Amino acid sequence: MSQVVDVYLRKLSVKENGEAPKREAANLLTGDTWPEETAKTPGIKVLRLRDDETIDFSKNDRLTKEPFTKEQIFLLRRHLVAPVALNLTLATVDEVAPVEKFLAKVFKGAFKAAWTTLSTGIGNVLGAAIAGSAASFHLESMEAKEQVFVIGKGSLEIDPDSLPSGPVKVPLFVSKKVVRTVASFGGPNDSVRREVTVLEPDSKRPNATVVLEIKAY
Repeated sequence: MSQVVDVYLRKLSVKENGEAPKREAANLLTGDTWPEETAKTPGIKVLRLRDDETIDFSKNDRLTKEPFTKEQIFLLRRHLVAPVALNLTLATVDEVAPVEKFLAKVFKGAFKAAWTTLSTGIGNVLGAAIAGSAASFHLESMEAKEQVFVIGKGSLEIDPDSLPSGPVKVPLFVSKKVVRTVASFGGPNDSVRREVTVLEPDSKRPNATVVLEIKAY
């Protein structure tokens, strides 16, 4: 049967954040369904995660000390007529500027203001939807340029005729090696750049876990 379905975040745990820099790094959690409805958009959340951290969205934001709002935990809505796969990707963003520039272009001033709020440490989770499939392509391009590091991927089947009665865990696995380029200094005018592997692919042990609640609208 036809069913309008809302997907909400309940909890997110991460083991290793890909050795993100402390000051400017942030994380993107994206959700998309396949097969996709025409003109529908992925869901995206901007977060600040640390190694071995769990965000419980039923509790207060650790930065603002305020409860999470319904808008903050809402991931996406879909009108389903058949089973789909919900695909989730968790990435670490090293350089805020290029991502900010791209998202600001997509969302105009509203998202730029939201990202600025996150970057100053006032908020922990902010939500929006990237318009069109160009967003996923852009993030993949940024990963190739060592600006975005995918630290977990996973999927869940959603059947409109058999929605889960409670929260559902989705494990996110590292699908390919995460390599960083670091500089080693031997003296004032002596530096060598080398590649360091920070995460290895692992199809058995998840690097992150997302707990979702799927509700009929």
